[in-house]
Amino acid sequence: MLDPIVNFFTRIFQWIGRGIGFVVGIILWPFMWVGRWYGQRGWILKAVVGLAVLVLIGLYANFFYATQWWNNFEPNYPDKYTFEARNVSAGEQVSAGAGTDTAKTCGNSAIARWPLI
Repeated sequence: MLDPIVNFFTRIFQWIGRGIGFVVGIILWPFMWVGRWYGQRGWILKAVVGLAVLVLIGLYANFFYATQWWNNFEPNYPDKYTFEARNVSAGEQVSAGAGTDTAKTCGNSAIARWPLI
């Protein structure tokens, strides 16, 4: 009695699986083609391409190391700014140059100043 319903859902999931397999096959086809092409080449090309791949992997490893490990990390870094010692706030108008000009500009932010105050 329930066989037609079960068969219907079985066919639906089979078609979904075939569709996913077809999409994966389309995505992987260029890589398989390059792999077959690479396998038929001489040892000089294999060595050059292998070396290029190793350099690329090394560069990625260097990038990963540089971005994931903290070196010289200072947890009290904001204390170096000594905000209380500043006599000008970031938005306060100050003279633009050392002369007696009447031109004014906003004071620099403590974070934007280098070297530290």
